[in-house]
Amino acid sequence: MSGFKNVENIIKVAHERKVSNMKGFFELAEEKGLEKGLELGREEGADMVSELNTILAREGNLEKIIKANTDKVYRNELLKKYRLLK
Repeated sequence: MSGFKNVENIIKVAHERKVSNMKGFFELAEEKGLEKGLELGREEGADMVSELNTILAREGNLEKIIKANTDKVYRNELLKKYRLLK
């Protein structure tokens, strides 16, 4: 358990939820890990789109920016083209 950065928070929530066994504790830890992963994923995605918009703005192409912000398929194509999508 030393690998968890948020162990204290998980223990606190486990206590609040009255988790009384290790299975419940690990389920809670998994839940918190998934929440953190989603949060990081949203932040990383926003950073990629922001970087893409910066590139397109430097190219002076407002139409591409608008289309990339409204068309998910096109945005993903551009993210791959500019090697921003990992």
